Amino acid sequence: SADSIYNPTNQDIGFYRRLVEAPSLRELTSRTRHLDATLKGWFMVGSHYWNWDAGVTWNKNTVSGVAAGNVNLRNAHRALGPSFINAEGVAKCGTPDDVIGGCIPWNVLGGPSAMTPELYQYLFVKNRREAGSKGVSYQANLTGGMFNIPFGGEAAFAFGVERREMSGYTEPDSLALAGLSTSSASPGMDASYSVNSVYGELSIPLLRDQPWAKNLTFDIAGRYSDYSTFGSTFNAKYGFEWKPIESLLFRGNYSEAYRSPSINNMYSGVHDYYVYFLDPCDTKYGADAYGDKVHNACIASLKAAGYANADSFRQVDATGNPVATANPVTTSRFHYGSNPDLDAEKAVTKTFGVVYSPEFAPGLDVSLDWYEIKIRDAIGQVTPQGTVENCYLGDASYCAKFHRNANGQLVSLHYGLGNMGKVVMEGYDFGIAYRLPATAFGSFKLTSNSSYLVRKNLKWGHDAPIDTQVGNNVWRLRNNTSLDWQYGKFGATWTIRYFSSVREPCDYMTECNMPDFVSPHSGAQPTRRIGAIAFNDLSVRWDAPWDARITLGVNNIFDREAPIQYGQLHDSGSIPFNPAYDLDRYLFMSYHQKF
Repeated sequence: SADSIYNPTNQDIGFYRRLVEAPSLRELTSRTRHLDATLKGWFMVGSHYWNWDAGVTWNKNTVSGVAAGNVNLRNAHRALGPSFINAEGVAKCGTPDDVIGGCIPWNVLGGPSAMTPELYQYLFVKNRREAGSKGVSYQANLTGGMFNIPFGGEAAFAFGVERREMSGYTEPDSLALAGLSTSSASPGMDASYSVNSVYGELSIPLLRDQPWAKNLTFDIAGRYSDYSTFGSTFNAKYGFEWKPIESLLFRGNYSEAYRSPSINNMYSGVHDYYVYFLDPCDTKYGADAYGDKVHNACIASLKAAGYANADSFRQVDATGNPVATANPVTTSRFHYGSNPDLDAEKAVTKTFGVVYSPEFAPGLDVSLDWYEIKIRDAIGQVTPQGTVENCYLGDASYCAKFHRNANGQLVSLHYGLGNMGKVVMEGYDFGIAYRLPATAFGSFKLTSNSSYLVRKNLKWGHDAPIDTQVGNNVWRLRNNTSLDWQYGKFGATWTIRYFSSVREPCDYMTECNMPDFVSPHSGAQPTRRIGAIAFNDLSVRWDAPWDARITLGVNNIFDREAPIQYGQLHDSGSIPFNPAYDLDRYLFMSYHQKF
């Protein structure tokens, strides 16, 4: 306020300052409870066994959170408002005729050294938040044989019904609920949904122990679900197994999937948020950041709305001056949150594989499986940039999510989750398992499993470029190879875990070892290559005579140092480290007891 005793200008001052006087701390206490109860039985129908089960599953989760380091905005407003020195020489808030009791004037321009313990207690608060969820599932299943097929076997079926009831809630404290602290203004939530499902499966063994058909079986399955929030859906699955000879097996599947959004995705409310954002209409940086198509559509929209400065429009920063960088901080809070209009994700999965167990090498199994997964309406965060892009690319529903003031500046923008994604994954899984003949020194088994990713392409939003993730922060090849030794009650396992090299853009750092890299999809992109790495693990075990197993082990036994990966820092805001890698050498002991 111009009337604050700490304001030397005698006029109101607007300012931005990070409050380093108090650390930003979070403390969470969570409790999870789970219960399963099931009844099972069997009976005969003619010569066929039928099995039944019925049960209930119950889960309850509660979380209590405390966030320290936030400011009480009501008290801050009073402390920065009019103030005076009383007759005793003490600074007071308000005016001599209207003193604000308990308030301490704040010399915000004095920096952290002006923060007294009394002022600290007056300004800073701890925001509290309670949250929880509950899920109850009732299910009943019936399986059994139906009839025998000539030259085949027993046709079997499975049938089941299920009802799931899900609920969740959040209860922020009164300051956060009213938006009166520097934590994000947060509404409460109390929501629920239910789903009723019925499924059926049929296994049909057409041929068994026939020439070129040691086994030929087809599987058909379907599931119908009725959601209280999304309506109904039917998803099918088809599969087969063909074993022409004893040592060779072919298998394949085609399946449909349906994943509904969670309660938090839909009903957790809207929160205030500060983000880095560049207006696509900015005539200096907009075209470079968004491309000419989005930029030109944005300018045309400003002209159509009657803004006289459309051809020279510049986004302004917190000081009211044109932004001087393509990554400015927004001058007002944007709004981030859930989306009650979300739809479910749909997917189609195809697989085909072969398993070979050669007769000339007893104990050897080799498998190779191909898979392709396509997801549509994938749920993901639509960024502020994506929100305005989708609007100017022709989706009018996104234009209603932001507003401009009389000067054309964006003053309000709502962004969050949307069904904007398409995901395509394709790859191969290759496995080898070889149990060597027993020796006087014990038995040995070699196992190697590899996953080779051909493609993982993501596409978010209208006319968005394809994000090819294979090799870019996503490994093309991963392999786990282990050698196991067993001698009587003793055993040991040596495992090697391999990760192929990856790349990441140099946007986050200066360590560019591929500055001239050109992507076939996104063009020139200075890139940093992270080399391949392998970790070695060793464990030893003893099978005790009282039906117990005791295991001692060391993961990353050579203490291999994992590479820095700056892309992880950019995505999570934590440390530049990929959590799939080992942070350090890790020692462990486990005890398993059978009863």
